[in-house]
Amino acid sequence: MRKRSLFMCAAVLLCCWSTAGLADEGEAFVEGTGSVGAHSTNYTGNPQRVGEYVNLEDTKSVMADLYLDMFGGTNTTLYNVGFLFKDTSTQSFNFNLDTQKYVAVDIGYDSFVHNLDHDQLQNLQGREGVPTSTPGDATDVNGRNPGGKQIYYTDTDPLGKYFLEYSKFHGDVKVDLPMVEGGQITLGYQEQKKTGYKQTMTIDHCSFCHIEGNTQRIDQQTDTWTAGIQGTTGKLSLSYNFLRSEYTDLGD
Repeated sequence: MRKRSLFMCAAVLLCCWSTAGLADEGEAFVEGTGSVGAHSTNYTGNPQRVGEYVNLEDTKSVMADLYLDMFGGTNTTLYNVGFLFKDTSTQSFNFNLDTQKYVAVDIGYDSFVHNLDHDQLQNLQGREGVPTSTPGDATDVNGRNPGGKQIYYTDTDPLGKYFLEYSKFHGDVKVDLPMVEGGQITLGYQEQKKTGYKQTMTIDHCSFCHIEGNTQRIDQQTDTWTAGIQGTTGKLSLSYNFLRSEYTDLGD
């Protein structure tokens, strides 16, 4: 979170500096649309099926929803701001700035929830027969002796509400180097997160099969940093790109 905040602060300061410096180059304009409302969600049946992308905690009350899409700039500087809030897990934000001369910024954030279905382990109860090998033995219609492996189960969370919350943040900045032909510096950061709970099953078998269902906590994050520089001066050309990814798993 601190890395993201630092990146956003740096990008916003850069945007303010570039916009202030170029605002006097043309008449400013702005246009856009926005809305403010409220909604409530109700369901019958399995909530994992009918509310697959709805935060179930938010179905207990009326939720505000917000939407904004704004576009503006001058004859040399353009920007776009978008914002969406549907519930505590479904949100979106984006900011784009292009000075057409020095700086281009792209910042965005998206998040949503995915409610997961789970297997009812009581449906696994059954008995499998073994092939008949002795003439005259009683068999079923499939030619199998009664008996075989019995399936037992233990569901440690039979009413578990399994879900995953996804979020993605990205920020990219491009800065032109006017003193170098084709000169440009690029910086970028991306964070992807997945948190929540899912059902996992283990199977032990010998003379019988035992299936156990458990809840597994998910907490995964991938951070990616990119940087690059390019340009040409005289007969010398330079192009360098850097990429680093870091994966962290704090789940069970």
